[in-house]
Amino acid sequence: MLIVVLVWVSLNIPATLQSENLSICSSHRTLHPEKYCICDVIGEQPPKCRCTGPRFVEVPVNLTKKLDILVIEDAECMEVLKSDSLVPYASTLRELTLVNLEKFYYFETGVFHHLSQLQTIYIHRAPKLLKIQPDVFRAFLPGLKILRIVNTGLEEMPNLNCLNTTSVLHMIDLEHNRIQEIRSRQVSNVKAEQMLLNFNNIQVVEEAAFAGSQIANLSLKGNFDLQKLHKKAFLGLQSLRYIDLSGTAITFLPVEGLRDIDTLKLQNTKSLKMFPSVFNFQLLKEAWLTYPYHCCAFKYPRTHNPGEFEKHARFVQELQAACNNRNSSVHKGGMIMKASTEWMYPNNESNMSVNTEEQTEEFWGDVSEIKCHPSPDAFNPCEDLMGNWALRIPVWFISLSAVIGNLFVVIVISTSHFRLTVSKFLMCNLAIADLVAGFLTIFGNILSVYTLAVITTERWYTITWAIHLNKRLKLRNAVRVMLAGWTCALLMAVLPLVGVSNYSKTSICLPLENKGKADAIYLSTLLAFNAIAFALICVCYGSMYKSIREGGRTGSTTSVRSDLTVAKRMALLVFTDFACWAPIAFFGLTALLGHPLITVTHTKILLVFFYPLNSCANPCLYALLTQQYRRDFFILMGRYGLCKDRAERHKGAIGGKPLPYGTGPQYKRTCMEGVVKVGGAINHRGSTMTSMTTVVSVECPMMRSSSRNSSKYRPESILALSEFSVRNLNHFHECQKLQSTDNL
Repeated sequence: MLIVVLVWVSLNIPATLQSENLSICSSHRTLHPEKYCICDVIGEQPPKCRCTGPRFVEVPVNLTKKLDILVIEDAECMEVLKSDSLVPYASTLRELTLVNLEKFYYFETGVFHHLSQLQTIYIHRAPKLLKIQPDVFRAFLPGLKILRIVNTGLEEMPNLNCLNTTSVLHMIDLEHNRIQEIRSRQVSNVKAEQMLLNFNNIQVVEEAAFAGSQIANLSLKGNFDLQKLHKKAFLGLQSLRYIDLSGTAITFLPVEGLRDIDTLKLQNTKSLKMFPSVFNFQLLKEAWLTYPYHCCAFKYPRTHNPGEFEKHARFVQELQAACNNRNSSVHKGGMIMKASTEWMYPNNESNMSVNTEEQTEEFWGDVSEIKCHPSPDAFNPCEDLMGNWALRIPVWFISLSAVIGNLFVVIVISTSHFRLTVSKFLMCNLAIADLVAGFLTIFGNILSVYTLAVITTERWYTITWAIHLNKRLKLRNAVRVMLAGWTCALLMAVLPLVGVSNYSKTSICLPLENKGKADAIYLSTLLAFNAIAFALICVCYGSMYKSIREGGRTGSTTSVRSDLTVAKRMALLVFTDFACWAPIAFFGLTALLGHPLITVTHTKILLVFFYPLNSCANPCLYALLTQQYRRDFFILMGRYGLCKDRAERHKGAIGGKPLPYGTGPQYKRTCMEGVVKVGGAINHRGSTMTSMTTVVSVECPMMRSSSRNSSKYRPESILALSEFSVRNLNHFHECQKLQSTDNL
């Protein structure tokens, strides 16, 4: 019962409060409204009255004579401004301000009639004001200078076409409303120095929306959903000198109606990828754009739009010929100009005369002198990085090699019927990271470097501590480690998309923007991660090589050569790792320092050859050249009728016939056999370790390859080692190190 009562109370209290509020507002409509107004009359200063309070509902008729400023604020019950509310003050009222009117929703037609002295109308925070009737501003207001309707619920453009003033309005401010569209000719016959339509919900601007108006400054900034901007949206708009379309979602910039502007703002308009020809803007002096490469249109107009450049060149030649031929008839000159300017004035907007050298100079203006921001710099040059065929061909070759190699690794490993080992799992992750590096630079780079560090660490531990069989990296632990790597790479790749640094800072899509503390921390973390990973790889390979050298000090000349081979192969691995790390490091360091140590133009060779080298070389160094991969590859080919003999040989048969039990690869070579064949001495490990990049299938006597009878040869525990002599124990240690270098 108590629950039912509480529910009933919760449902009825808001309705009760609303009804009480309505009753309060209605009960005080007949009271004297002047009691809620305070008028200041000080000396000869113009009288000012402020009316406020939740019970104020209408403008009193007896405030003061010669009222100059009327302010109505915090009037919660006021809903309508009646047509005769301002009549008593029509001859003196200069400013009308309505602020914080929660219930106000309606202007009666005629409310602004006969206000001959009115200069300012300011309406702020009227959330219920959704529409202003078309005839409200059908009035003669000769002195009106400022019209501001901001932070209201206005969903439609107010009709200002019939507003009659004797001079140009200083400002029409319609910011922070909910206007959704501007229809064709909805703003016509309006004369204003500036019209602000910022931060509305404008989504569509139709054809000739401002035709017939004279507006010097037009701002549509912050309309984030503005996508449908008609190509003739500004057709017929006169006197326009400044336009701001920043923070919109437009995909192209219409040029009709914008030929005479001198300032263009398109900042934070990331959807605009292509900038129109600069010859569409005759008088442009300053441009604030989103991408630095947009400014290349002003610096190199010939390469930016060759077609428009040729049109402009022909026009200048014809204009010069017409101006030089002073003896030609006006009719003939006019025909030349008509023909030559048809492409620039398709709607006969020009009344240009021919025989004036000033106009010739005007059209010969150097577009490279236009101030454009952000200007191209060392990170964003105007040069086409792939403009040279000598660079394009190697790029295609390296990219295709990387894609094909990594795809083969992923396909062969994922389709193999053999047990998924830690090595195979890590190789597959490395191939995926290198595969996506060409599309998602930061994600692929971090994941690739992380995987290389994990692979190197796992092999270092396996070789250096080969005798600790129970402390190997298990597959489930490897999965957890790589999940952490994927999470880290994804986080570092997503941060520039949410405001931490920025991919658009450079033309090669690297997040090198450093404008704040968060950006500096991000870049420092990126550099530190790559540096630590590279240092770890170097230390691990150095330790592995030292272990090999220590085992081969007493070896023959052959083992010394083998050690050199190992050193070369390790150096190759380290070099390719450094090639992956170096570009990010160099550019990241320049971003942190704020001064480019090297420009993108000078790093074309680095970007083309060295940066993708890691993705191209990793499949070969870590997978394609190993015996395990070749085994899985030929078995996969055998399924489709290719390389059958080699496939059967890898599966344990020759010529399609199974080998008898106990022969062939049923049993792998023992540790003693491997050691004897290597160099004839127990401690000659150097030559055996040259199998760093191929599989050396070596087993110790107590470890047998999988077969149905292998269990009876397997010792009960690792304590069986105590039965061996110290020499045999060393052999076991050697054997495990040889086995652990599989796929290295």
